[in-house]
Amino acid sequence: MNNEGKPVALVLGGIFPHAELLRKLKKRGYYTILVDYFENPPAASAADEHSRESAMDYEAVLKIAKERNAKLVMSSCLDQQIVIAMQVSEALGIPHPFSVDTALKVTNKRYMKKIMTSYGIPTARYYEIDENADLSQVDIDYPIIVKPVDSCGAAGVSKIEDPSELADAVKKACHWSRTNDAIVEEFKKGMEVSVYTFIKNKKAHVVTTSQRISVIDKDMAKCFCAVSPAPISEAIRTKMEDIATSLAEAFDLDNTPLFYQSIVKGDDVFVIEFSPRMGGGLCYRTMQLNAEFEMLDASINSYLGEETVVNPKREDKYFLIHQVHGKDGIFDHLEGYEELIKEGIIKEIFPMKTKGMEISNEKSSSSRTAMLLIEGKDSDEFLRKLDEAMPRLEIRDIDGKPLMDRSLHLTKKILEDNINAASEI
Repeated sequence: MNNEGKPVALVLGGIFPHAELLRKLKKRGYYTILVDYFENPPAASAADEHSRESAMDYEAVLKIAKERNAKLVMSSCLDQQIVIAMQVSEALGIPHPFSVDTALKVTNKRYMKKIMTSYGIPTARYYEIDENADLSQVDIDYPIIVKPVDSCGAAGVSKIEDPSELADAVKKACHWSRTNDAIVEEFKKGMEVSVYTFIKNKKAHVVTTSQRISVIDKDMAKCFCAVSPAPISEAIRTKMEDIATSLAEAFDLDNTPLFYQSIVKGDDVFVIEFSPRMGGGLCYRTMQLNAEFEMLDASINSYLGEETVVNPKREDKYFLIHQVHGKDGIFDHLEGYEELIKEGIIKEIFPMKTKGMEISNEKSSSSRTAMLLIEGKDSDEFLRKLDEAMPRLEIRDIDGKPLMDRSLHLTKKILEDNINAASEI
């Protein structure tokens, strides 16, 4: 319980990007406490302490923050935990980047879509719905997407092709929603692009973009890789920056990271959803390497109300971020990557599971075990390296049984089809 005379910072959620966040907080002189109910989450080793409470339990987080006289409570890379961070910060009167009311609006797709629509921000047509709704009133061309209003990690998301499937999809989405609510929205065809910005003086500055490659079927939406930066025109990049500025205005956001998922189709950009945070996965690392911008530091500045210099370098190389997925089981270790790094085939690898954690395909984020970072001057180079790496990797369970799921593997055809989808009319 001794914090060595240092101010205490609580970080909510033990995902691996938060390990770097914890290290940065330590460099600023904080004593760090990670709040995560898992026994050994990826970020735990970077914290001074690990409290095994749920980062989604307001009362538990508030109790820890009070007992330890926390000066900072934050979550840089997780969506729903933002609400808890703002609620606890507001209760304790410590710095935070925006209000609880704003946090609730940006983490609930019902409010998010309503506000975006009222401000004329381009997004998919949608309906608010619950299990008791009259589904015959849903008047959108199929296929459609059904999603909970307040889940994360693509939990409860379905793509359906026929009205006969709607009732089951709504039931599934409501099951994953804490408020038992869902939205039904049109499925926008095109190239999916994540946009990473920082809002300064109410204006958005695009730091980088990434082309997301996903498998979306009846039961699951699973993004398995991304290419950064995305292959977009300067005109589209400018439009994306303008949209982010409009989002900041609509939700009264300033001095904060803001990232959103979009669909690019021809000259149009449609917002799927957004969050006033920096995004998860390896976006912080590609921004460090390619744009020479420290978004995690900017996130800390946002919570503290400190200024961030926003002058990202234009990206001059490509990074493939490719997930390693496993079949259901208990994770023990990933093997084969050390030699791949030595040979320069993989630049870096980032764990998403630690020994003893469950691998589950119930939702897409639960089957990810690691992320590969592969550098290339073009797509041919990073695809060649990926083809060399994947057969040499293996996930093992606690009994040595192989659990590697090799079905999700980026190919040149998948990449080209994804890019072409942005220009199809």
